[in-house]
Amino acid sequence: LSSLLVVIDVTLRRGSKSTPSNAKLLEQLFADAQLIVNTDKLASSRSRQELSYARFRFARQRGSLQQAANLAEDICKRSTEKSHRIAALAFIAKLHEKTDSNIDLQLTPIQTYKLLVQDLGASATDLKRSKNARVAASRLVGLYSSNPRFAETAQALNNKLLQLEPNRLDLLLNRARVAMQLGNTQLAAPTWRKISAATGAGDEIWFEAKIGIAKCLAGVDSKAAARVLRQTENLGGSIPENWKIQIKKLKQNLGTLN
Repeated sequence: LSSLLVVIDVTLRRGSKSTPSNAKLLEQLFADAQLIVNTDKLASSRSRQELSYARFRFARQRGSLQQAANLAEDICKRSTEKSHRIAALAFIAKLHEKTDSNIDLQLTPIQTYKLLVQDLGASATDLKRSKNARVAASRLVGLYSSNPRFAETAQALNNKLLQLEPNRLDLLLNRARVAMQLGNTQLAAPTWRKISAATGAGDEIWFEAKIGIAKCLAGVDSKAAARVLRQTENLGGSIPENWKIQIKKLKQNLGTLN
């Protein structure tokens, strides 16, 4: 079995040089390897996992996305090989990011990135050493930031990332959103201001930041909050409908406070 796995690996590594004859050869090799696994009780767990991972690589290479997704999710459940799990999870994460994907996935985006963060590591050392670890952690925080249940976990992880990249816009956005979830306007307000200053008037994130500032001010200084909203309307140009609705709602709330 180990010899067959070596041949399969070498054939898969040809990648872009793959031809119909190579595909046919691989299918025969997989059939032979599976026969050994089915009949040889002494076949090691490691060899079985290598075979499963090779099947995933083959399905991914030939563009059989649903089959590759099924194999990837099975690897995530069963494999003890961290490198296999990371590759499988990264593939699933990319499928989640495709808005036009019709692939059936059992793992949710949060579950996928949570497992990735577990395997890549989330300590200060892990995040400093690995760009992939930072990307996975920031994506997880982004997903957590809209759910109050995960706000404290998101804040702790995002703080580690901000120590490494204090001016990164998506991390600042995560900090402001999570602070709002936690009701920490003292942290949210200056973060929203920093985001507003770093983005152009009329930008989607600029609108979110300006409205975030107004929300922070609403409970302590309604007149200042109203000024921010007027400034947003004056500088925002053609305001998207979703932000118009939020501005109108905030104005109504401010009117009841005065």
